[in-house]
Amino acid sequence: MKKIDMIYNPYTEKAGLTIDGSWHYGGDGRLKDFFVGKSIEKWLPRRTVSYQRWDGILPELMEYLNDDELLIRFCGTEPDYRRVEKELKKQERTVKENGFDAGLYRLSFREQWQPEKISRLVLQFIDNRIPFVPVQKEMMELQYLSNQLKDAGKDGMTAERLRGVRKQLLDITEEIVLACEKKEYSHYRQTWENARREAEQIFS
Repeated sequence: MKKIDMIYNPYTEKAGLTIDGSWHYGGDGRLKDFFVGKSIEKWLPRRTVSYQRWDGILPELMEYLNDDELLIRFCGTEPDYRRVEKELKKQERTVKENGFDAGLYRLSFREQWQPEKISRLVLQFIDNRIPFVPVQKEMMELQYLSNQLKDAGKDGMTAERLRGVRKQLLDITEEIVLACEKKEYSHYRQTWENARREAEQIFS
């Protein structure tokens, strides 16, 4: 029996895997080609790429580990978990065709990267940084982004919306770092280099 943590960050759209508590990077095999560091669309369903068939994550894991007693824990958001749960049910037929027992694996869920929490962290980041923005254009862009987040929060925040927020936030902070190369703003440079790293960490 193997314990698997299937980890998926919906904001960076990258997947990771631990097997019995150790990070696994796929070696030179199919898990590296189709799963590790890839978006959910590329590893969850069955598909064919450049004449290579990928049977879907469940049959591929069983084949790779030569084991059908898998305790799989999906670490990510609830909507992605529901998607994984539904797709793995579909893949049980392929598992049987490959000679494994589809009734032996177990799937559980650990919630990470909740959109509401990420949204709060971004708003807090912007509120804390606004007083230190040295240029008016980027200050207004951050304020606009903050207002967008607050408005979106009324209807419910989604991972898809937050992927766009992540890109905007990183773009704005990069622009501020570049602006700090000018002599008159140079004393802000270290502050904003640190801030950009903090912005990336919010979504990591």
